[in-house]
Amino acid sequence: MRWFYNRNAEETVSTSIQGGATIVESPKTKPWGRIVAYVRDIDGFLIEICKEMS
Repeated sequence: MRWFYNRNAEETVSTSIQGGATIVESPKTKPWGRIVAYVRDIDGFLIEICKEMS
């Protein structure tokens, strides 16, 4: 699994889906405050997309 931290997880998920990824888990706020989502890329790899914490 790979993971990416960025400033806008929702936008990154949307861009990933437009590029052929499939959604595994929509963006959700975790108890510690980080927004996390999971997608699979076109090769089937699981990718975690996280919003940077301030």
